[in-house]
Amino acid sequence: MRVAFIPTYVSGVVFYRVWQPYQKLEKLFKKDKFVVTWYTPDQFTMHPWEWDLQDGQKNGILYQHIDAACRWADVVVWMGLHTHASLDIFVHMRAKHGKPFASEFDDYIFSIPRHNPAWGAYHPGTGFTRIALRQIKESDALICSTPYLADLYRPFNARVHVVENTIDVDLWEKAVPGDKTTTIGWMGGGTHNEDHEMMQDAVLEVLEKCPNSRFHYISGGPPPGAYRHPRISWDHDFKAIDKYPRWMSRKGFDIGIAPLVDNEFNRGKSNLRWLEYSAMGIPTVASPVVHFQRSIRHGETGFLARSRAEWVDLLMKLVREPELRENIGGAARREGKRLWNPEIQARKYRAALEVIANAKPNPRHADYACQPAY
Repeated sequence: MRVAFIPTYVSGVVFYRVWQPYQKLEKLFKKDKFVVTWYTPDQFTMHPWEWDLQDGQKNGILYQHIDAACRWADVVVWMGLHTHASLDIFVHMRAKHGKPFASEFDDYIFSIPRHNPAWGAYHPGTGFTRIALRQIKESDALICSTPYLADLYRPFNARVHVVENTIDVDLWEKAVPGDKTTTIGWMGGGTHNEDHEMMQDAVLEVLEKCPNSRFHYISGGPPPGAYRHPRISWDHDFKAIDKYPRWMSRKGFDIGIAPLVDNEFNRGKSNLRWLEYSAMGIPTVASPVVHFQRSIRHGETGFLARSRAEWVDLLMKLVREPELRENIGGAARREGKRLWNPEIQARKYRAALEVIANAKPNPRHADYACQPAY
């Protein structure tokens, strides 16, 4: 089998959803051939190729590259598209080459909360939403990162395969605990302020009751306004994804938190925050949304907090009991390496690709006459 991956997202998403499985697929399935059309570890915005299609000096070369990949491959995996030009390419190439096209999604883009910065681009009726809907309906299959997310997309395309995120523990170092101060940490993108507002009072209460604790907030966006405290610090200095694991491992976290408001969008989220904390050998306290519930064994490989009182109790217990932190963090790291490693992801991906390659085409074929003028 020959498989071409066509990324569109920022490097962090591409790493977990394309580059990591690609590397393992190449290693495990040597009779198959795999190619990724574009990937760099330091792409902090959406990949520019979609917008470059509208550049008269670049579109011809881009068309040739995509055309060659689609001609060569038996299956083509596209990440979510964002422009009418790239959607036209998708539709045209599918009709021209008659190859199975799968589309990869790791968020539910039809239910983004209003507070999320992406809502401006993806609220109902926007161009991005219409582009995504057409891509989903015309794909021969979808690949999603969680079972719940697959259920959300199934009404639009019944052929959905689940390939969950995994963690390469060997890329991470075990976090070194602080000498006197216990650091509660959070890391992630700049779209989680509502999630933090849900539990900011709990964090402040823990800091008040545990003078030897501090909170370190590492985010792509500014911290919530209420996070004003002499023992709360904010770090905006993100790293390229190839440097990120070891950079994060050296931030001195002792405890990781993963708060999520319970809504449809967040229920489709993966357990990646727990996987990354676990790779550092630190315990996680998380909201009991679907994928965290599925992954974390409460009291063994992490904790689930259902209320402010539980957040406070669990965090204070972890702050005050270093041996508990060590035991839970160590168990989570071992579980991540055993059950959530990239080899498992690659084998699931290969099985999904086999089904996609052998299935009958989706009957929703667009007219080849809509050929882009490149």
